[in-house]
Amino acid sequence: MYQRFLSSKLTVIALGISLILITISVQRTYAQEKPLTLAQVLTGLQAKTGDFTLAEKNQFISQQILSRGVTFKLTPVIENELKQVGASTAVLRAIRL
Repeated sequence: MYQRFLSSKLTVIALGISLILITISVQRTYAQEKPLTLAQVLTGLQAKTGDFTLAEKNQFISQQILSRGVTFKLTPVIENELKQVGASTAVLRAIRL
């Protein structure tokens, strides 16, 4: 009888640990940041707030693109639009990847 109780207790503990691990895995999946939209990239380059230079904005945005991705394809029209607002070759290269 004691072994049956111990076996049941170990099963409950194992299920609890499994539930915790699944919860952590799901939270990590949802915590990942979404890809950047074209509007976000354009806004980031054009933003007048803060004391960031255009080079600093480009560096930050290219890092974000490399880690998060983008929701759009780089067409000639979009490339020209990005260039007009000051997108660097690093930003354009990151979008192409």
